[in-house]
Parts: sequence; C-alpha cells; structure tokens
Amino acid sequence: MPDALLDLRRAGTLLWVATKYGLAPRLRNGRRDTNDAGGAAAASDGGVRLRLALESLGLTYLKFGQYLAMRQDLVAADVARELQKLFERVTPASFEEVRAVVEAELGGPLEQFYREFRPEPIAAASVAQVHAAQLLDGRRVAVKVQRPDVRRIFFADIRNLRRFAALVDATGVTGTVSLSDLVEEFAVWTERELDFRLEAATADRLRAGALPFEHAPLVYWELTATRVLTMDLIEGISLAELAQIFESGGAPAIQARLPGLDLHLALKHFAMASLHQIFERRFFHGDPHPGNLLIRADHSIVFVDFGIFGELTPYEAGYLRRFIEAVATGNVAAAVRHYMKQLTPTPETDQRAFRHASIQIFRRWYEASRNAERSTVADRRLGRYSGEIIEQVRRYHLRMGMNTMLFWRAMDALDSSALRFPGYLDLLSTMREFFEPKPSHVIKQVGDMGLDPERAVTLAGLARESPGQAMKTLSALTERRREWSVGWEESGAEFRAENRRSSALAAGLVGLSLLVLGLTAPIDVAVRAAALGVASLLALWTVAQVRD
Repeated sequence: MPDALLDLRRAGTLLWVATKYGLAPRLRNGRRDTNDAGGAAAASDGGVRLRLALESLGLTYLKFGQYLAMRQDLVAADVARELQKLFERVTPASFEEVRAVVEAELGGPLEQFYREFRPEPIAAASVAQVHAAQLLDGRRVAVKVQRPDVRRIFFADIRNLRRFAALVDATGVTGTVSLSDLVEEFAVWTERELDFRLEAATADRLRAGALPFEHAPLVYWELTATRVLTMDLIEGISLAELAQIFESGGAPAIQARLPGLDLHLALKHFAMASLHQIFERRFFHGDPHPGNLLIRADHSIVFVDFGIFGELTPYEAGYLRRFIEAVATGNVAAAVRHYMKQLTPTPETDQRAFRHASIQIFRRWYEASRNAERSTVADRRLGRYSGEIIEQVRRYHLRMGMNTMLFWRAMDALDSSALRFPGYLDLLSTMREFFEPKPSHVIKQVGDMGLDPERAVTLAGLARESPGQAMKTLSALTERRREWSVGWEESGAEFRAENRRSSALAAGLVGLSLLVLGLTAPIDVAVRAAALGVASLLALWTVAQVRD
C-alpha cells in the first residue's frame, strides 16, 4: 500500500476512535481543582477512555500511551496511572507471522537456524514477542521477533501525529507545551526500539559492566538482525511472579518456590545493581519493571528486555547523585537544590514557590523514613513523595528531560519493590550504604579529577555553589563519619564567611589533585617536583584560610 494511502487510512482510524471514545486533550498546562469530586471522577473516566482508545489504535498509540505514562510532568497523575496498564497485556501475533519475519530477516527457513522453535510465545509486548528455542548445537535461547508491518505503520502514524501536533500548536490551546516537540521526542524514543541490533548492543554493554551478582543474556549476533534478536535463555523467576507468591503466602511460599533463597539479599542486589548502573556507569536499564527482572536461586539477578535504556551525561549523573546523597542523609535543602537542576523552567514558572513546596515534601519523607517505628511502609515510600513533587512540577509549569524521566522510572521500580516486599528492602539504608564514601574510593575520585578537566570543573562548581556543604563534607570524610548530612543556612554573616572560604576549598582540592598526580602519574621528575611543590603551598594556604 502506498504511503499516502496508508497515512489516510491511519488518520481515518484515529478520527473514528477519537470520536468513539469522546476524547478531550489530556495534557495539562494549568492548575486542576482536585477538591471537586465530580471533576476528579470525570478525569479518571477520561483516563480510562484514553487508554481504551490507545489500545484499539495499535502499536504506535500503545507506545505513545506508555511514553505519556512516564511524562508525569505533563500528564495528570490519574491518567498516568491508567496509562501504566498499557504495559501489561498485548495479544500475540500468530506463529505463521512470526516464522515469516524470522525467515525474511535471517535469510532462510527456520529449521536452518534453530533445532526447535516453540510456537507459543513466553512473553508478548507491543513491539515484539519472545519465543523459547534451541540452537542446532542444543543451546537454549530466547528469540525476540518484531511484529509484522510494525515499522510501516509506526512511520505512517508519526507523520499523522506531526501534522496534528502542528495544527494544535498553531491554535495555542496547549499554552507553553509544544505538542510538536513532544511528538518528536516520542518518535526518537520509540524508533530506537524498532532496531533490535541496538537492543543487542545495549545488552552487551550492560553485561560487560555488570557486578558479580548481576547478569544480562549473551547475544548471538549471527542470529540477530533488525527485527530478530537471539539471546541466551536464562532461567529464573520474574520479580513480578515472586511478588505474587509473596503476597499470597509470604516468606514460606517463597522458600517453597526457591528453597534457600535469601530474599533480603536478592532485593539488595537489585537495588545495588540499579544504583551502580545509574551513578557509576551512567548507562542503565530504562524499563526495570518486575517483569523485566529475574531472580535466581543463587540470589543473583538478571535484567532482560533492553529496548529502553537511559544514558546520563557526567553533569546529569553528578547532580542526580548529589540529589540522592542529600535525600539519603536528610539534607533537605540541598536535595531540593539538586532536584531543581533536573528541571527546565518555562515563562510561567514560579521557582521560589516550587522550592518552598518541595522542601516541605522532602522533609516529611525523611522524617517518616527516619522514624520507621512511628510510620507505615506507605508513609516511607519515596514514590509517594516523588509523586507529590511531580504534582508541584506541573503546578508551577516546569519540564523534565527524557533521561530524567527514565531515571525516575528506575528509582520508582526500586521503591515499588520495597513496598511489595515490606521488611525485605530498606531502600533508604541501601542508598546510604551505596553512597557511603570509602577512603580508597575518595582517593580514586580525586585522582580522576586531577586527570579529567571536566570533573575538576564540576567539583569547582560545587565548591562555588555550596562552600559550607563542601567544607563540612570534606571534614566528614577526613574523620570517617558515617553521617555526613550538612545544613544549608543562607544567613548573611555565615554566607559571606563561607564564600570567603570557598576559594580556599577550591585551592585545596586542586592541591590535593596535584598531590595525587605528583605521586602516581608517570611524569617527568621536574614536573613531579613542581606539582608536589605547588600542592604543598596550596595546602598551607588552605589550612590558614580555614582556621581564620
């Protein structure tokens, strides 16, 4: 079918479905009165109708609904919750269609590549489905096969969405929200899911940097193409199934299913692996919901389905790390300051009001987490308070980037797991343990800073923006304290004093970098001596300024 004709057919289907379900725009750019029970009920009903309409429109709109479910800075919370259901159930394609795709991609009959290929899928999603198979040498594999005609239909729908978005933007009904920008971001986000070679490369990359208790399947590149992905079939129980077992029978039911499993250790491994991917490697699984995580009897974890991934710049990873560190140690004002770096203001943004509201929200969460004996599990959920923060993001017209959304999706997966297994995953304690500075790690970071100008600039920027915090943190590291939460007071005298000391701190850090460089780097003797000499002078000057 020619592209123009396909575009017209898909546009007609869109208009018919929109009319059938009586849809109204669900993107919000202003405040909503949640005190009106009738209005709230109507909004909830609108979310259901939107979900049903997207389901009936097929692949592209299913993916668009999944995308909007993550854009909680733009979409109402009740609608986002309803759209989350689009991740759950999809009707599989027939085996005849699957066979045709595999044979077209690999260039031969199915039996030429697989000794056995089971007709019934073991998983089905909007883009593809997964079949268990066996290679000619007997190795067991999982074969992910893209649905037929996915690409042609997707690009036809995107062309129509672009036309519709341009028309809506011209009317100005969405205010500061550009529907065209939203469609373009969605197109980029989804198009990369349609090339399984990119997903295979993501699996390889995550596996290469995995922790000892973290696994990702091995890719068989000779049996992988744009629409077919062949990987090791790794045995394990999905975290979703494990949660259902736990909710129905508790710990004894878990032991009956996986004898000897230390559930606390397995969930801690999940948390540590996720934090390591995000903050150490800056490349992470972007959709770690319970169905995409397997638990094995040896307490190790397996990530599967790599179509969505996030990759942070050093700057993004830096402020997100400092945000989580501040949250974990109760430094509420610093947490809000670093949280705001995730956001992009619009002409209607009131940053002062957002900051004030956010401080109150984070303070309530930290107090509930610190006083576990006087609060419920629900009170201590980070997801509960991040949802409240997102409400403030919408209320005060701020925006979030896609990488930030994926970061919060990963953090929400951790938080949700803690809620489903009460008493087995203390997320706050795990984050504290992950971020607890260790002397050897600190020295390595300082050495890296001395050899990496970008990290040096980042650290110098931290010293300028928060001299008091940096001074006390440096002191805490020296004294090997476990708690290194620090306050932030903007009183005039103290702030001026700290500003005076900030240059001393920056100089001291540069001096420490030169010291490490002089002691460890393979450089000329004269250069080494000069580096050590300058480091000594900077250290003496820093001490004098700090004592002043």
